[in-house]
Amino acid sequence: MVDTVREEHNVNNRVNSKIRKGRERIEADRKLFAIPEEVLHTRNKKPSIPSPQEEPTEEQMIWLIELGIRMHGDKELIHRIAAEMTNAATALSTTKQRSARQKHQLTEEELIPQEIQSLYQRRKKAAFQKITSIPPLICPISINKITQHFNHQPPPFSKGPAPSIIPAMKVQRIDGEEDLLCKNISAKEVQDRLKRAADSSPGPDGIPYKAWRKIDPTGSILAALFSACLDEEIVLAEWKHSCTILLHKGGEPEDIENWRPIALQPTLGKIFSGILADRIYSWAIKGCRLSFPFQKGFIPGTEGCFEHNFLLGTAMDDARRNGKEIAIAWLDLADAFGSVPHKHIIRTLQDMEMPNSIIRLICNIYEGVTTKIEAKDGTTDPIPISSGVRQGDPLSPLLFNLALEPLLRTALSKGMTAGYQLGKEKLVILAYADDIVLMAKSAGALHQILHSVSTAATWSGLSFKPRKCASLHLDCTKGRRQLLPSSFDIQGRAMRTLKEGESYKYLGAPLGWHVTATPTEAIATLKDEIRAISNSNLAPWQKLDATRTFLLPKLEYPMRISDFPKGALNELEKQLYTAGRSWMWLPQRSSREALHLPPHLGGGGLFPPSVLKDILTVAHGFKMLTCADPLTKGIAWESLRDRLHKKLEGEPRSQQILPSWNTSQAPWRIASELTLEMQHPSGQECGRQLAPSAHTPQHLGNGAIPGRRKAVPLLKKAAEEGWRRALVQKKDQGKVPDAVSLHPASSHFIREGRNTRFCDWRFVHRARLNVLPLNGARHGNQRGDSRCRRCGAWDETLPHVLNHCASHSDGWTRRHNEIQNILINAFPSTHRVQIDRRIPEDESLLRPDILVSEGPQGPYHIIDVTVPFENRRDALGKAREGKISKYMELAERLRVRHRYQVDVFLDALVVGALGSWDPANDRVLQNLRIPDRKIPALRRKMVSIAIKWSRDIYVEHITGDRQYKATPADTGPDGEPLGDPLERHPRTV
Repeated sequence: MVDTVREEHNVNNRVNSKIRKGRERIEADRKLFAIPEEVLHTRNKKPSIPSPQEEPTEEQMIWLIELGIRMHGDKELIHRIAAEMTNAATALSTTKQRSARQKHQLTEEELIPQEIQSLYQRRKKAAFQKITSIPPLICPISINKITQHFNHQPPPFSKGPAPSIIPAMKVQRIDGEEDLLCKNISAKEVQDRLKRAADSSPGPDGIPYKAWRKIDPTGSILAALFSACLDEEIVLAEWKHSCTILLHKGGEPEDIENWRPIALQPTLGKIFSGILADRIYSWAIKGCRLSFPFQKGFIPGTEGCFEHNFLLGTAMDDARRNGKEIAIAWLDLADAFGSVPHKHIIRTLQDMEMPNSIIRLICNIYEGVTTKIEAKDGTTDPIPISSGVRQGDPLSPLLFNLALEPLLRTALSKGMTAGYQLGKEKLVILAYADDIVLMAKSAGALHQILHSVSTAATWSGLSFKPRKCASLHLDCTKGRRQLLPSSFDIQGRAMRTLKEGESYKYLGAPLGWHVTATPTEAIATLKDEIRAISNSNLAPWQKLDATRTFLLPKLEYPMRISDFPKGALNELEKQLYTAGRSWMWLPQRSSREALHLPPHLGGGGLFPPSVLKDILTVAHGFKMLTCADPLTKGIAWESLRDRLHKKLEGEPRSQQILPSWNTSQAPWRIASELTLEMQHPSGQECGRQLAPSAHTPQHLGNGAIPGRRKAVPLLKKAAEEGWRRALVQKKDQGKVPDAVSLHPASSHFIREGRNTRFCDWRFVHRARLNVLPLNGARHGNQRGDSRCRRCGAWDETLPHVLNHCASHSDGWTRRHNEIQNILINAFPSTHRVQIDRRIPEDESLLRPDILVSEGPQGPYHIIDVTVPFENRRDALGKAREGKISKYMELAERLRVRHRYQVDVFLDALVVGALGSWDPANDRVLQNLRIPDRKIPALRRKMVSIAIKWSRDIYVEHITGDRQYKATPADTGPDGEPLGDPLERHPRTV
């Protein structure tokens, strides 16, 4: 096979640095931090798709050979092979070409319960949206108005040299950066891109990413095709046409500015753009072409929204506490992504010394681009896109950030003279893509910065929307704390001035003076969605799963980014508890811990929002202290030192900083206590794992510490362990959960309801908490007669009903035998099995449940199946010990008979009456040579069978109605009673 990837690439001469005319440019007085290696390599940590073992098809071999021997300049070959691959992908794809007139989608009310439950099993998100979401709003604006809005001329911008107020573009060239951009594309790059791609919205051709994975599993053909496109500096015409959908951002639907255009492009072109974006991203950050850490939009490895809001909130809090003045302006660009001129993008890339060949390729990407926009009345004709970047294209966010650099660097050049002093740093601008905020030490300083930014934006062809911008001027000097009504202009137009109580939502956080940050809308939406889930036809375990998967995570962002009292979550928690108890069929007196515990510990997994807020607050403070951005990390440590200095009335020693970091009232208000659950040893151990490894930010280095990503999971795990301990310590409701928590298989059905009847679900959770209505389970003055209603000899408790009341002995036997049958059917076909028989030639009358011989001469396994009631975890161990003690002499005589030359294994299979799985059972199954791949299914089946029969025994006890057929259930695969000799395999031992 010819090599499809050439090792060397002749790079075109790079663009010479242009000599900028005009007055001498001022230099930025802010040194930009280089992004740490931990951040730089984040994208490369994605696992690659494993290469399949199949040989390439004949057609794939032809494509590879033709691309490998392609002569330079043969563009027709590239177009032909791309067309053949597209046709092949279309044939493999089941997705139809996109049409504006989609077929009618059935609502949840129109689906019968089996259909919505089946849909949730296959496509959780689609089912959840049918249940909870309002049908997506389709743009009602006429096609003519849409066409007129998007078919506009490029915005005016200056083609002349940059004003002197804009600093010269200084970059740091590194060895091999041209090769980084221009070398041939490798198969690994293609595989990494395909791995990260989601098959959610294919382009107008209807080809999803999975079709390309089938066409080219190794990525070698696409790598050769993309390398040819890179070499010839061409972009296929099909990649330039897209279908645009409009997503409502809020506000009046008739206003076209309230709709966000999302371009759905051919997936093949997006793979190519994504690979280019990965390369340009590395080139930009290594050469300090992005103003990190002030610009954090779409930069992996950082939490830009949280870090910027932390810095802004810390600055405002610093001014209030230290009696300083601060002026802030939030800026909003008009149609930011859609208005940036293409010529300005190219001009900026030239100033950044990007190689000529890549610049020409980017020019080709945006030349002749068209899109069709979908609306309520149909689809527009193709509209040429003469400005802006396409939202939805992997390359667009990076190109926009680079185009915004002149504006950012202009503001940064004012930092030393006008920026706000926060600790040892001066802050003047923070940006997350087009979300920009300016900070200054006074109103006059902010006027200067706004003037400079306005000049840079006008020169770049960008314009601001003053009605969506806002300013705030806070004066806390001379013992005053007042909000001044200072007015500020942007590009010659006045922006809104915030008053006391008014807020501006920056990156999702409402900021202002004396504002309420409670996410009222988000909480109200969650309440409505909980009601919708409760009223839906989902299975109860699916309702729990939908809440865990879709609802509770919605709170994490607003709870972490905003500071509001936990009392705002009280009503939501009450509604969550009420719904959770109804889904698990638990009475009001049941312990809340059963709702909080994760499914693998037998709970509903409904994490209480108030505790989650505490955890996120602690984790947020910890992450700010240990983030990869040296600016944010340094300010976080300085702020913590400042708080401790005032608290201790003196300079804190290094030994006092770390022990106090999670109890100090730092500017981000870390909770002084997480919850009482965190006082357990598990919580203290969690705190030790999270503690930074040094006492000062200097010792922490430039990278993030390894454990910071585990902060939230570790704190959650500690809280869950606290709930588990609290539950098992309860004398009444904690007995069975103590045994259930030994192994996740005991509660396998909570996530998916596998092997579980609805009646079993309604029974098992109440039974495990011992809250079923029984004479012996009543409490208080209403206890009355506690004797068993069937035998009348003992108290009617759940252990008595399920395991001791003689009237249900037939049910016990059937429960035991069905579990035994599952085990027997899993034996390898070579095993010889004897069931419920005396050991041949042995004097004992004992009949073990199962005697297995792996061959004619052993080894032998004596296994007894037992189903005890799980009165705490010790009950399972005692049941096993009892069985081993019972047959110990019998096993020893069998060894003696074979003169100790054959191994004889003696053990028991223990499954609790309410489904508790003894972890020691796994050793039993492995010793029986049952394959490991079969063991998980065996666990699930045996647990579910135990619950099923216990439920039937209980219901029969209460109602007197027989719950199972009168014919024997304890029969083997051939229909013979298990007590008789079975001949499924040769069973003579």
